[in-house]
Amino acid sequence: MVLRPGSALYREVEYLALNARIAVLCGIPGTGKSLMLGQLARLAHAVGRPVHLLQWDVARLAFETPWALERFPEVDGVTHPLIRRCCGLWARKAVYEWRQRHEGDDCVLIIESPLVGARFIELALPLKTVTEPSFTAPDTDFVVVVPSIRVRREIERARRRTFAAPGHAAERADAAPDVMSGLWKEVLGAASELGIGRARSRRYAPQVYWRVFRHALRHRRVQMLKVDELLATGGRSVHELGFWAKRLRPESSDAETILREIYERVPDHDELARQTAQWYLT
Repeated sequence: MVLRPGSALYREVEYLALNARIAVLCGIPGTGKSLMLGQLARLAHAVGRPVHLLQWDVARLAFETPWALERFPEVDGVTHPLIRRCCGLWARKAVYEWRQRHEGDDCVLIIESPLVGARFIELALPLKTVTEPSFTAPDTDFVVVVPSIRVRREIERARRRTFAAPGHAAERADAAPDVMSGLWKEVLGAASELGIGRARSRRYAPQVYWRVFRHALRHRRVQMLKVDELLATGGRSVHELGFWAKRLRPESSDAETILREIYERVPDHDELARQTAQWYLT
């Protein structure tokens, strides 16, 4: 644990560890989601709750098949919109099935959901399907991890170090520093279009960031997890849990089926790209 016992941040994460059935940690890359996921998982594990994880960077890998990448390649390290859509639709169904399967036990599902650029944005969409109650239940918490300017700056420094020399296998899938910068510009563009806040410069602004994500999650029960203190990891990767946790990920056959189905269903890829760019208009 790197959270300081007794601190406001510790108490908020501890509350989720004790009470949440599903905790969805949201935010752009470089805000501390992975670290908070690890801390939440450790606290839940410490009180005897079986921990299950669903993470964007893990789930999307199953959709990056040779068939898909030939048709929908990455551009400058950014996943193609169609693959993002397929991954989000799979995740929504996976969460519903998880809740059905674990009804009555004390498991907790912790989800890492960037939302920006429509990465797992399907979890925030108010769809009239059997899956919807899984996301509106009182024990499902959407949490936007919001670091202070000082903390964000330190996270950016750490990301540059781990991107240059990954110390953990999961760090190879982390967003590159230039992708982090580009996604922050997306948030600023969303804020400008929504008319809900304007940063004085192109630099990270916590309140602008929070207001954009709160708008994107307006159909969900959402709270801010404010991170305003530097947390020393002692040189350990934020991806290192220290115990076994079950990870939800699609089977390759399921991913292939969804890819081909959505490919046939969405003939207008330009329209899909437009929807992806306007992920905050859920």
